[in-house]
Amino acid sequence: MKKYYSTHKAKPVIFAAFTIILLQTFGCSKTAAVKGIIAATSDVETTVTTTTTGTVEAVSQAVLGFSQTGRVASIHITAGAKVKKAQILAELENRDLRAIMTDAVTDGKRSDELFEARLVSKTALEQSKKALEIATANFERSIIRAPYDGSITEVNLELGELAGSTSAKAPMRIVDNRPRIVKGDIDEIDLAKVKAGAEARIKIAAVRPEHFSAKVSSIVPFVSTLKDKDRTAAVEFSVDSLGLAIPVGASADIEIIVQKKPNALAIPTKCLLGTGTNRYVYKTVDDKAVKSTVTIGIGNYEKTEILTGLAAGETVLFPPEDVELKDGLKVKVEIKK
Repeated sequence: MKKYYSTHKAKPVIFAAFTIILLQTFGCSKTAAVKGIIAATSDVETTVTTTTTGTVEAVSQAVLGFSQTGRVASIHITAGAKVKKAQILAELENRDLRAIMTDAVTDGKRSDELFEARLVSKTALEQSKKALEIATANFERSIIRAPYDGSITEVNLELGELAGSTSAKAPMRIVDNRPRIVKGDIDEIDLAKVKAGAEARIKIAAVRPEHFSAKVSSIVPFVSTLKDKDRTAAVEFSVDSLGLAIPVGASADIEIIVQKKPNALAIPTKCLLGTGTNRYVYKTVDDKAVKSTVTIGIGNYEKTEILTGLAAGETVLFPPEDVELKDGLKVKVEIKK
């Protein structure tokens, strides 16, 4: 006996398959909204950044303290004060030492006069001078003077305390008023690229959001092995502070310009795809994405020079996050300024 099967159950399956084909066909013809940029000539740079955040330092900075033990009698400045070279900043109880020094000064003048009058010997004169030197040295050990013009960054003294003994804190700190320097470390693989005098851009957020112009002032030709994985070399920069006060100890983001080429055909580095020497971009031809192999020159994270595979005036696409660029994909491009 023959069995007959109904074709009604097969119709939904055929209809579903047909729908999928239609959707796939529609999907292939869908226009993707992407952003692009017109390839043009501009200045292009190759840059090197430091492995860690740099630090602002003073050319001269020092810890100041008393050379003997005693009770603090007076503190003449506070943190942040600007001081002149040889200015007295603090004193111990030293009235006796001051009196001895004053007497020695008087004796010295008298000895000079007597020696001129040939009333004392040269030996007596030299002894008088020696006594003055000792009295002055003893007095100086009881005071703190500024070693140069600068600013006091730290004061850790209290009136009446016993100072001059061992302490974990520095009694005072001073930094000079000369233009600040910035120090940072570069990776050992970049050491050969960076030369003294190279231009740099340094951003110090504690002062302003815009970068300062700087130059490499010195490079230490030594690779540190203090860290197990990172091997670095120290670099120092002179900064054009434009008259702004740059605080010592502030962090600094450093970018060194090691190569620069003017009027080169360049595109945003974000538009580049591929790795190594196998690089390509997507450009537009008749409102469609077209893959184009390119050869690159110098560049950095911002812009890259294009040597071949692209011409000025062509539109290059930024790879979108939600659409995969393919040859022949219809695109509607929004030109990014």
